[in-house]
Amino acid sequence: MSGKILIVDDDPDFLFVLNRVLTREGHKVITAEDGTEALKMAETEKPDMVFLDVMMPGMDGWEVCKRIKINSPKLPVSMCSVLSEPQDLERSIRFAGADEHITKPLNFSKVIETVERFEIDFRNEVV
Repeated sequence: MSGKILIVDDDPDFLFVLNRVLTREGHKVITAEDGTEALKMAETEKPDMVFLDVMMPGMDGWEVCKRIKINSPKLPVSMCSVLSEPQDLERSIRFAGADEHITKPLNFSKVIETVERFEIDFRNEVV
């Protein structure tokens, strides 16, 4: 099952690489470079999943995640960040409401496994 995935990051190289990885897996990918754009895309494009950077100019990813989860509580959000301390992971999960926190540099096998896991959860919910 392929889905529509929103990738949010202010690094164009990261967007390009993750876009290619997910597109090769058969997913439709949409991208945003900041939090404000991400919130608009999440509302208008109705993605099936979001990969969201923490450290971005303006609104950080944690705040974006909180706002996404208010409007779409079941939308899977995976934070992607170089921040890897336990308090960072806790902030992603408990404060922001993310479903997962993946540390950069990303292991693309882990990214694909994450997408597959959330697709299974989505299918189970629909049935």
